[in-house]
Amino acid sequence: MAAARASGITSAEPEQEWRNGVPAAAIVEARDAAGVADRVKGDGEVLRLSQNFLSVRADVETLARLTEVAEVRRVQTKKLSQPHLDAALPDIGLVAPQTGQRPFAEDGEGVLVGIVDSGFDLSHPMFRDANGQLRVEGLLDQSLAQPREFSTGQLEQGWASGRGPGADENGHGTHVAAIAAGSRFGALEGVAPGARLLLVKTNFRDTDTAVSWVFRKAGARPCVVNLSLGHHFGAHDGTDAEERLHGQLTGPGKIIVVSAGNERGDDIHIGGRFHPGQAEQVPFDLQRQSDGTAFAVLTLWHARADRFAISLVTPAGEVIDEPPSGSAIRRTFAAVAIDLAQQRYRPSDLIEHQIALDVRAQAGNGELRGWRVRINCRAATIGRLDGWFNNSGFAAFRAHAMSESARTVGLSATGDGCLAVASHVTRNAWDSDSGPMQDARLVPGRTSAFSSLGPSRDGRQKPDVSAPGQMVTAALAQGSESAADDRFASNGDQLLTIAGTSMAAPVVTGAVAMLLQQKPDRNLGDVRDLLRASVRRDVHTGPGPWDPAYGLGKLDVAAALRAT
Repeated sequence: MAAARASGITSAEPEQEWRNGVPAAAIVEARDAAGVADRVKGDGEVLRLSQNFLSVRADVETLARLTEVAEVRRVQTKKLSQPHLDAALPDIGLVAPQTGQRPFAEDGEGVLVGIVDSGFDLSHPMFRDANGQLRVEGLLDQSLAQPREFSTGQLEQGWASGRGPGADENGHGTHVAAIAAGSRFGALEGVAPGARLLLVKTNFRDTDTAVSWVFRKAGARPCVVNLSLGHHFGAHDGTDAEERLHGQLTGPGKIIVVSAGNERGDDIHIGGRFHPGQAEQVPFDLQRQSDGTAFAVLTLWHARADRFAISLVTPAGEVIDEPPSGSAIRRTFAAVAIDLAQQRYRPSDLIEHQIALDVRAQAGNGELRGWRVRINCRAATIGRLDGWFNNSGFAAFRAHAMSESARTVGLSATGDGCLAVASHVTRNAWDSDSGPMQDARLVPGRTSAFSSLGPSRDGRQKPDVSAPGQMVTAALAQGSESAADDRFASNGDQLLTIAGTSMAAPVVTGAVAMLLQQKPDRNLGDVRDLLRASVRRDVHTGPGPWDPAYGLGKLDVAAALRAT
């Protein structure tokens, strides 16, 4: 049977439509964030995230005015994210296989672990200490109409009364948090069970404010934030506004860990080098969503020194040419609304071509299948072009010479302000409500077939490291969507076994908490250097020093702790 993988919580949905009078959410980068915030007050909601970044929710006219302010460098709309131990701990050298005991005193005590995810079942014993007390210092629920903070006392009272603040309907966040810092539960425990938790039930758009909130609540205490989420709506070169924000938020004692994504085999990326006069037509199909609609955005990127002409070919053969740079057009095909745009992307001096397809529920299958993107190279100085659909599950390219599994690490994992984590297999058998399960195709030690591959579009070494992500057992959220799948849930044991880079990232997050316990002022560079000096390389990873599937190598916490 096929093993399930978490949807990765990989971050971005198609760009929200901007309409006059309709509030939109944006990240604003400015030379003087405080001064720009004063300009917006009264016209929208403003939250200062760092010295140069603001989160702004306002109507399109207000955001448009901001683009004309001299102090403002960029206004970028936010993208929607979606969700990316027993065998894992021995694999990373943290537990001796023979005894099941830890050879080190470090367990994350004194460190805060932030988890930004789908919610949390705080009734589970893995979130409580030996005295039954909640190990959560605070929770922010962004999914409410008005985001609300909950203190430890309010969480205790809310869960005792059955209200369940920050509850996890999906099951993803509960599992992720338990991997990173779950208390001992039977024979299982998280990587850093001595750490305290700061939790965000996110709306998957305001992940920037979520990370900022966690670090603000942590104050001077060391803190590591886990983002098992991501997206592909961007240049994949570290210049996205949220990636640049992460670079400002990290520092001594403040580290961000991001899952690399699960898109290696999802056919969402095309790439290649062109010569002048070369033309390609790449076919693709849209994927219907649960409500019957389909919606996908394709963005294509190349150096400004090159010239490409992009066209969309409908299933009926109609050719729709893109507009000139700096403009957009809208067309229709049957029940499909089509938007094409072209613009200069100033942060890395690229040209971005965008195709958005919005399909109504009544559309037939003939309107979903047989689309083509036509690419004509007019001039080539560099000649490299890359394109991504916004995320897996929306559209997929058919077999073509330009289809690539490389460069599928998602945003914000392509940024320099985080550790990007890939996944490898640690076991192929587990227990569930359906009884003992096994997938003989899974080879322990081998990279997970879904784990996104590097490098970044601009050639940087992402992912940074690989960690156990398939199959990982941790806390099950009662009554969640995950609990309904009897192939992977063990409701009687309150455990769930699933796979994804979403599971690998919190393994690294817990490991970073232990490293911060040793030296609370370690920064991202310090941690990356420790990993580089301590990772395990074997017959699967090859000799190194870096691999597109494993990064620097496989996480070895024991070696990292000894290296200090």
